[in-house]
Parts: sequence; structure tokens; C-alpha cells
Amino acid sequence: MIAALKQGWDDPELKQILAGNISDYIAAEEEDPYEDDNLTLIRLQILEREKRFTEYLHLAEAKGQVTKYLIMLVRLDRVAEAMVKSQSQMQTMEQALALSQALVEEQNTQNEALEIATRGLNLPGRCQYELATWASEIALKLDDLVAVKNAKIKAFQAKPNFDDYKAIEKLATEDWSTIREELLAELANSTSYWYLKEAQVDIYLYESMIDEAIAVVTDTRSYHDSLVQKVMTVAIATHPDWVISNACRRAESIMNEGKAKYYEYAIAWLKQVRAAYLASERKREWSEYREKIVSVHGRKRKLMGLMQSVV
Repeated sequence: MIAALKQGWDDPELKQILAGNISDYIAAEEEDPYEDDNLTLIRLQILEREKRFTEYLHLAEAKGQVTKYLIMLVRLDRVAEAMVKSQSQMQTMEQALALSQALVEEQNTQNEALEIATRGLNLPGRCQYELATWASEIALKLDDLVAVKNAKIKAFQAKPNFDDYKAIEKLATEDWSTIREELLAELANSTSYWYLKEAQVDIYLYESMIDEAIAVVTDTRSYHDSLVQKVMTVAIATHPDWVISNACRRAESIMNEGKAKYYEYAIAWLKQVRAAYLASERKREWSEYREKIVSVHGRKRKLMGLMQSVV
């Protein structure tokens, strides 16, 4: 890098590029391509500061700095040219997002921004959710509800969530049945997000798909889990035996291990057990189970004190 900096602006090849003679230019294979990129970025900063915009564009294009090249065209109010160039040079979602945002922020060209964002959703990249959400926001401002719906679907495919699901349902009309099945398939097959279970539970419960919601949380291991509690609260009416079995297992694991600091969680599970027994008209079984708990754990004062709330 130091040697390259000492090179300054006198390199013959660089002079040719800055002069716009780049049609036959082919970037040489560098031992360290990052070093070459860093030097290019430094030079672009200098050219921008000195308002040498034509040379900036020549260098950015020659060195494959696509995002900077297209955004500079936008900043120079050469939007039509940026749109044409993007068709051949824009290759990733990340580039599309940056260009679309620049079109709005620099020139307030909403239609062009939506076109770029929509096109970008068909390119490879790792920002599909961000790009699709951005596209839906622009489309909404343009009152293009079809584009909003399509962008929301792309967002959901990248990151399933309840809010987008409901938004798509509201936007879809006669085609909701087909779209619904596609979204549910996406939801069932997605596995790469830590927040996926929350989306699955919320959507399955919303759609009264209790078996599917149960399958999501049945094996969840935690002294306390709000998603499991949520599913149990709904499932009591239709799947009381599952609630009883699952909640008993969780409560007993805490009580049997004498985890005093988690007794409040055990009580929360026992309340689900009680509700399920009562909802299925098995009050006697609940009373017998409660008596068994008192018999086994009667010496655990903190637990027995909390049990007073579960009668």
C-alpha cells in the first residue's frame, strides 16, 4: 500500500483511466486485491473532494466500484444514465439497495427507486429483507398496492414474521388462498432464523393450526418459555391432554430438582395443568394431582407457599 501511495497519480495506466480510455482496460490480477481496492477508494475520495467528477466516474467504472459509480451519477443528476448503466452493472441486492436509497435521498425519484429495488430483488445478495421492506415502503408512497404486496412477500420469504403475514393478507384479495399456502410452506420450511419459532407460533395460532403450533414448541427446553405458554393457553380448549402432559413435565423437572429460584415458573406450568383439567371437566384428577405434589414436595416451604395460588 505504501509503495502504491508513493506511486501517486503518475502511473501511465491510471492516467489513461482518468482520461476515459477504459474501453480496453482489464484489471490485472493483484496479489492483494484488497490493497488495490483500498487505494482506489482513497483516490476516489480525493477526486470527489476536488470535484473532479468525470475522472471519479472513469476510475470507479474501471475499477469495478459499481455502487460508487452509479450513486455518483445520481448525485450529478444523471439519473437516466444511472438507470441505463444499472442494467448491465448492478449485480447484487446490496448495490440495488444503495442505489435505490440514493435515488430517493439525492433526487427524490420514487419511481426509479422502486424500479431499481424491484429489479434488485431478483439478484443474489444477503439483504433481501431490508431491500424488500424498502421497496414496499416506496411502493406504498406511490400507492402501488400490487408492488407493496409483492415486496412484502419477498420480505416474508427472507424473514417470516407475523406483521408481514397480516399485511399480505390485507393486500391480497382473490388470490389470498394461493398466497396463503405459499407463505405457510415458506414458514414450515424455514430453519435459519433464531426468531422463526415466534413467527411460526403467532401465525399458526392465528390460522387455528394448533397441531402445527404444538409441534413447534413441544420439545423446547426451558424453565420458562413464553411461546410454550402462549400455545398452551390456546390449546387448552382443543388439546388439554397435551397441555397437561407437557406442563406437568416442565413443572416436575423444576420441583424434583429443588430449583427454588425457578419455583414461580413451576407454578405457572401448574396453572396451565389446572386450567386444562378443568376445561376437560376433570376436576377430580386435578385435585388428586395437586395432592400428590403436596405429598412429595410438602417440605419445600417456598414451593408450598406459592402453591396456595393454585387451588
